[in-house]
Amino acid sequence: MRIFWTYASVEATRTLVESGEHSRIDAEHPAGPAGPADLVHESALITVLPGHEERFEAAVAAAAPLFQRAKGARTFVLERSHENPRQYRLVVGWESIDDHTSGFRSSPAFRQWRELIGDKIAGLPEVTHFRHVLTAF
Repeated sequence: MRIFWTYASVEATRTLVESGEHSRIDAEHPAGPAGPADLVHESALITVLPGHEERFEAAVAAAAPLFQRAKGARTFVLERSHENPRQYRLVVGWESIDDHTSGFRSSPAFRQWRELIGDKIAGLPEVTHFRHVLTAF
């Protein structure tokens, strides 16, 4: 997934390159976007079925617009374990825990997300929520 960011203008937008979908950065939240220290980070550990790694990564990329449109979703990162290539960590930054647990999880977008990845994962993701405490450097 590639995201094109343009800043320093009243017309600042972000565009999801593959889909061409774009929106104004300042329109995402009327009071201004939540900063990284204000976000609740959903961390989902996901184990993928053997041989499904590339299909899983493609499915997550296809799901990115679902998260981009979700109320309160601010960041979306997928990481792959070096030691166990079948294990991934999806980290989504939310403005509030309710945006994730009550909003997104009860939405049609969540059902679409699970349909995209469901046949590629080994069991349910292990989900935990975190708040930023310290950045040392």
